[in-house]
Amino acid sequence: MPAPLQTTGVSSDALVAAQAVPNMTVKVDAGSVLVGGTPASFAATNLTIAAADPVADRTDAIVCDSSGNLSVITGPINDGINPAPPDTTGYALLAYVTVLNQGSPSYTGTIVAGAVIDKRALLASTSGQLALRTVHTSGTGATHTFAATTATVRIIVVGGGGGGGGTPGCHATDGSAAAAGGGGGGAADVVAAIGANTTLTYTVGAGGSAGSGTGPTNGGNGGDSTATLGGTTYTGGGGKGGQSMNAQILGTVGVTGGAGGTASGGDLNIIGGPGDGGFHLPGVTNTTPGFAMAGSGGESTWGGGGVSSAGAPGAGASGSNYGGGGAGATSVTAGGHNGGAGAAGVVVVEEYT
Repeated sequence: MPAPLQTTGVSSDALVAAQAVPNMTVKVDAGSVLVGGTPASFAATNLTIAAADPVADRTDAIVCDSSGNLSVITGPINDGINPAPPDTTGYALLAYVTVLNQGSPSYTGTIVAGAVIDKRALLASTSGQLALRTVHTSGTGATHTFAATTATVRIIVVGGGGGGGGTPGCHATDGSAAAAGGGGGGAADVVAAIGANTTLTYTVGAGGSAGSGTGPTNGGNGGDSTATLGGTTYTGGGGKGGQSMNAQILGTVGVTGGAGGTASGGDLNIIGGPGDGGFHLPGVTNTTPGFAMAGSGGESTWGGGGVSSAGAPGAGASGSNYGGGGAGATSVTAGGHNGGAGAAGVVVVEEYT
């Protein structure tokens, strides 16, 4: 069974300790945390503990937020009703500090070693364990920062899907048209050691635009998605747009679906599925519209191609899952219709300790 995905924890070096001078402070060693799946790091620092209550004990919490900011959450006095520790939701908890009341026989006005209770939920340190998965659905030249404990990454880069072609308005009684679907985005899949790198740079390819029914126009090409780690770039190419079709009466006409996106740099380089072509068969006479069948969108490695309308007039369905191509439109007499837009790509980063 895979290890559970850890979303909050503290590195083994972020230790909290009492110190003699100043005597109401604690020292926090440099370290790193994972808070709600977001990594952060901090330098060594001292934190001041508030003065003791005159008559009641108190438990304070040493915490860190997802931006690497260390702080002390002062707990309520332990009056037998309020819980001794404070609420630390939304933080990584490093330690509790017991602050004795000023009337206690053992009170010295100093935070002693025994008052600090280590509460670190240590980040996974088993080699090869999945510690964090981040799904980037947008960004151009953006930066992904690795957790301090990350040693190896798996990167999955999928290009945007191509858009489906549009179809124009046809003759009122005897015209029809069908457009082709856009291609699915290609995918590069790689496992790599991060070495000395602390970040990677990524771009998520946009989905191809839907072909217009007023032109008609072909669907737009999907954008390439890339991830660059240590000078090596992994690319999931965008799928190509599907072709449009003019109104037809007697002709037998076909248009070509968009090619699937290519991929490069990965351990696996997966070409996206091509969009299906659209075709028109003539009617029985020159006053019947014939039959028009639009093409579905191509699938990416995660599926998601838009499904054609199977001969019924209407707009093409958009791609759904990451990198899915949009379907072509169908017109049977009367108004034109737009194709389906391609779905945007994705860059997935899995971090392993």
